[in-house]
Amino acid sequence: MTIYRYLFHRLYRFFEAAPSRWWSEWKASIFLVVLELFTVVTIVGVLQVLTGRRLIPHEPLNIFTIFVVLILSGVKHWVFIDQEQWKKDELTFQQMSNRKRRKLNILFWLIIIAIPTSYILMLRMLSIAGGNH
Repeated sequence: MTIYRYLFHRLYRFFEAAPSRWWSEWKASIFLVVLELFTVVTIVGVLQVLTGRRLIPHEPLNIFTIFVVLILSGVKHWVFIDQEQWKKDELTFQQMSNRKRRKLNILFWLIIIAIPTSYILMLRMLSIAGGNH
């Protein structure tokens, strides 16, 4: 959970440093939902290739996608924004030692790079498998 909260912290800090500094906690939360959605879609796509069966209907906005997005958004909103947990985490991460922060930064960048990369590789797997999944 620490890594997940650190992801939120780093994204929040990124959006705070951007030219438009409004609603940074919301932007960080939405970014995390997008990363999570990419992860879920990647896992489902790989399972479809491995099993040879379509696991989710092919419509762009099907019930499953809407349900997953609503659940992820709701949990994130409740944990980070309603409970104001992110404000407590901000203080904790700012007081963290440089060594630990460096390790978490490496994990942060690995996750940020790995999720879109795995999504792209899954799309490639689907195209190689014949695109009928």
